[in-house]
Amino acid sequence: MDAKLLGLVGALGTASAAGGTYLFMSNSKNSSAIFELFKSEKGLKLITNDSDSQWDTAWKKYRADHLENQIYKEKDLWNISNWSEKKTSESAFDEFKRECKKRFDIKVRGIDSKEYKEVKKYCSRAKTVSELLSENKSKTLLDKAGDEGGWNAAWKTYKEANIQSNTGSAITYKTTDIWQVTGWNHSSPRDTAIEGYKTKCEEKWNSYIDPDKWTSDTIFQQVESWCTKTPS
Repeated sequence: MDAKLLGLVGALGTASAAGGTYLFMSNSKNSSAIFELFKSEKGLKLITNDSDSQWDTAWKKYRADHLENQIYKEKDLWNISNWSEKKTSESAFDEFKRECKKRFDIKVRGIDSKEYKEVKKYCSRAKTVSELLSENKSKTLLDKAGDEGGWNAAWKTYKEANIQSNTGSAITYKTTDIWQVTGWNHSSPRDTAIEGYKTKCEEKWNSYIDPDKWTSDTIFQQVESWCTKTPS
């Protein structure tokens, strides 16, 4: 082959290679790891702790999508090792958890990518009330072991939410309060926060929100009103 032609082919090859490299770099610059993009999810978070009880719920979603005519498929979407042995298990196993975590680092072009949607569906959970509240720096959860003034103020707000009628001279409280707090006495509720109320707050702030409702979630709004204080 003519030397000039060889040179031209070589130049084109280099340009092609360079173009490929440039394209890859451009794609990389426009891509983000799934865990980074997931920070924009308002009501959801990735499951990262191996002991998180929500792993089992996530696993059941993955498993259910492989059920066909009441029989689990021989091959799964992610080719998880031990799938054939574990596909009928009710509990999430280590290989499934590792596969999820591995996918957190995959770089994608956006939240509409197939990989992102799969991780969102199979490897995430709803945030708890306390997790969502911790993102709001204007409110902090009351400390069950302290914050006496804060607890009493919150308790007063809770009692007001449970007023049945107020004639000006007499206040009647609901026989059954909204949270069914242990120790609730509708005939003469105490001025200071009772232990059952603090325990109920603790229970509620560890509950999961409806991720679609986010801060409009009823329990979230109740906890924000009845179990928090404005930091000084």
